[in-house]
Formats: sequence, C-alpha cells, structure tokens
Amino acid sequence: MARKASDVAPGEGSADLSGRADYCRVSTVGQRDEGVSLEMQRERIAGWCQHNGYEQGEVFVEVMSGGRAANRPELLKAISLACKVRGILVVYSLSRLARSVKDTLLIAERLEKSGANLASLSERIDILRHRW
Repeated sequence: MARKASDVAPGEGSADLSGRADYCRVSTVGQRDEGVSLEMQRERIAGWCQHNGYEQGEVFVEVMSGGRAANRPELLKAISLACKVRGILVVYSLSRLARSVKDTLLIAERLEKSGANLASLSERIDILRHRW
C-alpha cells in the first residue's frame, strides 16, 4: 500500500510512495465550469496528498460521465492501478466516485481486499489509516 516515509519502520524495506491514483469526475457542464469543477477537485486532492506525504500520482479524469461506475473506463483504470501497487485511490467526494452506495461499497471492498486504500476528502474517509 502507498505509505508515507514515516510509516516505514527501520529495516522494513521501502514503501511504495508512488502508488497513488487520483480520480476526478464531472457529469454536467455546470459541474465542469463551476462548483465541483475538475480543476478544484485536482487542487484539493493534490493539497491533501502533499500534506499527507504522498508523491505525485497518476490522474484519471472522466468528463460528462453518467451511469454506473462499471461503465467508466478511467475509474476502472484508477482502481486497477491502486489495487496493483497496493496504493491509494484519492477522490474529492464519494459523489465523484460512484452514483450509488452499492457501487461505492463494491469499490471500497475491492481496494481493501487488495491492500489498497481509499481516501475521500469531503467525507474525511481514509479506509486503512482511519485518521483525520
């Protein structure tokens, strides 16, 4: 899992500090241009990650996306990356991650089973660290 350097005990080996996937999504023109714009989501995610010691990660963006999480290719790529490297998937809000509680729980469960983490800034969720 992606960890801060301070999380690594002496002799434990190197932590994967680069396993970060940032996911940003807008589903309407209004969201794109104001409110929870892509730029605002990116800025908040980058600030949170910098504050928490994560290195720059890969950014996955969906524009004008609707429908279920399973039909969003960039989200699927972000989840796969986080799972593969046991990293962290960072979103501004759970509403940007999925449109239903069921989809959100399925994503969180998949990440947790692979040893990856999910952080949602608006809801102050960090599933593996439980710290805010």
